[in-house]
Amino acid sequence: MKILFFDGFCNLCHWAVRWVGKHDTKKAFYFAPLAGTTAKEKLQGIDLPDSIVYYEDGNIFLYSKACFRIAWQLGGIWCLVGWLGFLPDWMLYPSDLVYKYIAKRRARDAKIEVTDVHFLP
Repeated sequence: MKILFFDGFCNLCHWAVRWVGKHDTKKAFYFAPLAGTTAKEKLQGIDLPDSIVYYEDGNIFLYSKACFRIAWQLGGIWCLVGWLGFLPDWMLYPSDLVYKYIAKRRARDAKIEVTDVHFLP
């Protein structure tokens, strides 16, 4: 199962959910808020960032690796970016710094209004 967990109060996260939902032609992704019951069940014992977390068949991806793995799973042209998700974590350090910088400065306090995607509690 492919689940994109997101901060339910983040405008940037909501944009990402809409973007993935639009490009997920196979409708393989599910979406759930980090504060929801699905996140509590699937992400037990993990120190989570309050941004996007990607869960794929028991594996958990954070920061830029999460973005790259999502791109890989979308297929098509996005695989050109997605292959970066297979690099070792130490090579993703620069992209993680950029990700964390953006995550700290993102707008918050939004309500999501997305249709045609699979939401979990």
